[in-house]
Amino acid sequence: MKLYFATIFDMNYLSRGLAIYESIRRWHKDFVLYVVCLDDKLFNYFTENQREGIELITVSEIEDVYKELLTVKESRNYVDYLFT
Repeated sequence: MKLYFATIFDMNYLSRGLAIYESIRRWHKDFVLYVVCLDDKLFNYFTENQREGIELITVSEIEDVYKELLTVKESRNYVDYLFT
């Protein structure tokens, strides 16, 4: 049975994100880990260092689908916006 997981982080939390990935991989062979990349550095890292089972999502991809997010983006600080 395939399992699906999701996490959200930026390059500052790469080591923790990789720890999550390795832990899942240790216990489940058939999984997808969706990673919402909060910065280009993280997206570029995973693009250059692909890992089986990781699917990347950018903030701009989310904004493309949920356009209403853009109406509040300028009125919130970075962290508050990410948790919107």
